Amino acid sequence: MPALRLHVLLAGLLHAVTAAAQFSGTVAAVSDYRFRGVSLSQEKPAAQLTATYDGPTGGYAGVFASTVEFASAAKTIQLVGFLGTAIPITSSVHADVGVDYASFGGALHDYNYAEAYVGVSSGQYSGSVHYSPEYFGASDGSLYGAFDVTYAVSHRITLLGHLGMLLPIKRGDVPSTRNLLDARAGVGFDFAGFNLQLAWVTTNAVRASYPIDNRRHKDTFVISVLRAF
Repeated sequence: MPALRLHVLLAGLLHAVTAAAQFSGTVAAVSDYRFRGVSLSQEKPAAQLTATYDGPTGGYAGVFASTVEFASAAKTIQLVGFLGTAIPITSSVHADVGVDYASFGGALHDYNYAEAYVGVSSGQYSGSVHYSPEYFGASDGSLYGAFDVTYAVSHRITLLGHLGMLLPIKRGDVPSTRNLLDARAGVGFDFAGFNLQLAWVTTNAVRASYPIDNRRHKDTFVISVLRAF
C-alpha cells in the first residue's frame, strides 16, 4: 500500500495492513482532529474510519470519514473519497498520482472541495504536492506541499515527522491570504494489534484559509489510537 495517500488522508496516521490485501481499512480515535496543523474538531476528540481497495496493477480507491466540528456549526461528518495509482520508478522509488474530494455534512457543505495530488516515496521518506481550485470552498485555489519521514526505532516503535506549507493562489482582485506552515513530530507504538501515537502538532496561522475559530490553540499534543482490519 503506498504510504503517500495515508499522509494525505489520515494527517500522518500509521497504516498496519499488508501489501497483499486487496481490501483494507482502519478505525481510529484521536484526541483532536488536526488537518494540516489546524483543528477540524474544535480541539475535541474525533472518530475516524478509512476503507481502501488496492488493485493488482497499482490502482486504488477508497473513502475516509471523520467527525468534524467548526465554530459556525454543530458536529457533523466529513467524507473524503479518493482515487489514484501507484507507479514504480525504481525498485525503491514509487510515484503516487490521484484525486480526492472532501465533502462536509449539514450546514458545512459550502466548504466542499476537490484536490489533485502527485508525490514520490522512497523507503522512510515521502513528499507530495496537492492542488485545489477552491480550497475549503474559497474563491481562490491553493497548493499544499508536504514532506514526511518515518524512522523505525524497533519493530514496535516508530518516530514520525512532517512538514507542510499551504500556498494560497490569488485570482483576479481576490486578496491573497498568508502562507500557512504546519509541522508534526511524534512517536508511534504497536501493541496487541493497535497503534498508539503521541504527536506534537503546530501551525503559524489558522484563520486565513480555514473556517475555524482563530482563538483556538495553534499547537497541541494529539493522542491517536488506530486499529487496522
